[in-house]
This record gives sequence, C-alpha cells and structure tokens, in this order.
Amino acid sequence: LLKRQENFPVIGAASTAELIKIASFFESRQKSLNDSVIRHRSKYISESLGRISVTPPPPRKDQNYIYERGTNNINLYTAALTNFIVSEYAVIQNLYPSAHIDFKRAILYEIFKPILGSFVNITSELRYYIEKHKFSEGPLLFEIRKNMYDVVSHIREYIIENVPKEITDIFEAIDSQSQSVYSDFFKYIEARYSEIVFKEHHSSADISLNNVFMAVVSRLIKFSNFRDLQLPVIERMDANSWLPPNRPSGFIEVRVESTDPEYILSGFYGDVLEINYYSLRQKYVHRLSEEDLGVMLLINLDGLDNLLSNKQITSVLGQSGFQRVEKIKKKALEICTQNWQGLTTTLMRAATIDNARHSAMSVKEIIKLIDEFNRNFEEQCRNFNSNYNRLAPHFKKNLVKDISNMIAPAYSVFHANLTNPENSKPQVTKHLKYNSSEFRRKVENLAF
Repeated sequence: LLKRQENFPVIGAASTAELIKIASFFESRQKSLNDSVIRHRSKYISESLGRISVTPPPPRKDQNYIYERGTNNINLYTAALTNFIVSEYAVIQNLYPSAHIDFKRAILYEIFKPILGSFVNITSELRYYIEKHKFSEGPLLFEIRKNMYDVVSHIREYIIENVPKEITDIFEAIDSQSQSVYSDFFKYIEARYSEIVFKEHHSSADISLNNVFMAVVSRLIKFSNFRDLQLPVIERMDANSWLPPNRPSGFIEVRVESTDPEYILSGFYGDVLEINYYSLRQKYVHRLSEEDLGVMLLINLDGLDNLLSNKQITSVLGQSGFQRVEKIKKKALEICTQNWQGLTTTLMRAATIDNARHSAMSVKEIIKLIDEFNRNFEEQCRNFNSNYNRLAPHFKKNLVKDISNMIAPAYSVFHANLTNPENSKPQVTKHLKYNSSEFRRKVENLAF
C-alpha cells in the first residue's frame, strides 16, 4: 500500500456496527470500552510499525561517500505512521459517531502517545549519529526534517493542535542541525585538500584530473538530489552564512540580494564550485609553472563541464550559477595567457615609440628588437603545441581566440609602424617574419 501510495484500509461498516453494539453493551453495565480500544489499537499500530527497522547506517569506509536519498527506512516508517494516523482517525470516527470531536481526539492521542514517543527516540538516535558522521550522512537530516514536518502536520490535523513539547523540541533541533549541512560541505572541501600529498618531483606528465576536485563535484551532484528538501531550510538562512572563515585566495564573496530560495540555493552551489576551483589553484600555484597550472585547471574544468550535464544540478544552478562557472573558466584561461600578455606588452611599447625616439634608435637596435620578438613568439608557439594539446578542443579554441584577440592587433600596429614608407628601412623590414594577416593566421592555426 505504501509503495502504491494508498491509504491503509479502515474497519468496514459491518464490523464497525458490531463494535458499536459491543461498546453499548459495556456502557449499559457502566464499563468503559475506551481503555480496551486504546490498549489494543495502540499495540496493533506499534507492532505493525515495529516491522520497519529504522537504525543508523553502518560507518562508511569511503571518505567521499555522501548519503543517498531514500536509503534510510525513516522515510518508510514515517509514511506508515502518518497513514496510520489518517486511518485510525476514520476508525475512531466510525466507532464513536455521536461523540464530540474533542473526545475522539483525546482517544487518538492516547492511542498514539507511546507510538510518537518511539518516533522521537528513533529520530533522536539518527540525529546524534549524523552529528558524529556529518560528512557522510549530513543530507539525511533533510529527509528527517521533512518526515518530522509531515508527522507534526498530521498530529495537528487529526490528533491535537498543541503538539507535545518533546516532538516540537526534536523538530526544532533537527531543523537547526539541517542548516549546518551547508557549512559542513565547505569543511569537507577544506579537509580533503589538506590531505593532498605531493610527489617529491612533479612533471607536466603528472597533470591530469585531480581526485579531490572531481570528488567535490561528484558530491555536489549527489547533493542536488535533495533540492526540494533543501529549499525550505536555506530560505530561512542568512545568505552566505555557510561560507567558511578561511577562504582560498582569489575567492570573492557574491552578495545575494534576492530572497527567492531558488536563487539563494543557486548561490550556495556557485560558492561550492568557486571555492573548489580556488582551493585547487591555491594548492598548486607554487608547485607548477603558469603553463602547467593553467593546463591542469582547464583539464579539471573540462571534467566539471562533463559532470554538469546532470539535469538536476543544472536546474539548481540556473543562469546565475552557470555564469559563475564561466567566470572561473575565464580565470583559468587568463593564467594560460600570461606569457602571451608579456609578448603583447613588448609590442605595444615598441608601437608607441614616437618618431623622434624611433629615429634615434639605431638600425641595429631595431633589428635586435624584431629578432628577439620573433624568437620569443616562435618559442611561445612551440610551447603552446606541447603544453596545450591535452586540452579539450573547445578550451583550446577559446584559448587561441583570447590570445589572437590580444596579440594580433598589437602586432598590426607594430608592423604598420615599421613598414611606414616615411620611416621604413629595407635592412629592418626584411627581419619582419610575418605581415599582419600572416601573423594572425599563425596564431589562429594553434587551435588545430
């Protein structure tokens, strides 16, 4: 019935009529049937629920494990409990048709009093277990909170409006604890990056997908399966309250102006992706050359792209979240263009030499400037082919586009100044290896 999401059956009309006769018989002899009804119905429901075992999960050996939605029996137990509340309400309505509603509710309260006590004990045990295993079991709190909410709602609707304090206390405790799941995510990230052990010697051949970076992304995707349960929790939190006190260099807090829970949740997911990226960069920035660092970051961002095809996390991130992903891609591309920026700066400085300074330079000095640029440019092209062939084609294409847009216009001005008929000297211009169009094609061909 639970699997088919059907209500539990109630006692049929014929059986109810027989019970009413029995009740009248007892009442005629000044004996109450209430205690017997309460005792037997409570025992029946308790024994039925007892068949559903709800225990804390076993300790996880995999440090990357995160609780998978729906795998704890608390969900089945709660579904059965709330179904029993509904069906038992119908039973009592039929058994005491002429009784006042307060009387019927009082009977129901006595029936469910020990059962609700057991429910409190079960949820308390789970809550304390999760506190000790927050990295692996944290998201289970979202399910417990939802289950508690359902039970409280059913109690108010069918049993008693003033929910017993022991139930509201545990609900408030779980509600508060579920908010900590967000900040715990960043504690997990920090803990995992602190465990990275470097080889004594690191080479370009070692650059590949980083296990920690990808584990964080995979974790976030599994985390997104709880999206609907996360919204009512995060909407009551202060934006960015989940951010860690120690943040990796480069990360800039994004102010969240909206009160829309969907937007706030997207902000959290964007924070996770950015802090994961900057944590990776910070870990390797002093151990790799700029070229190798850029390649390593782009390789991992390509892995991120592949995993972000998941529909659930795509829905959570939304437009603002993907804009932040594009921002960190741009940051990684900027690292890869640092040496090209140096070449561009050389061209721009040379291009701004005024005629007086230009005429004051000896032919030998101008030739030396051109030859040095040619040599550095060819070296950069060779390095590009050796360093960036491992990149995904779309990253390589975007990188070449950025380089071309940066250096080709500067070279055009540089070339135009040196080939200006008023200033050009044959012994100088013959050292120009490329005209403007050839130079741009040379750069653009790096993408292939």
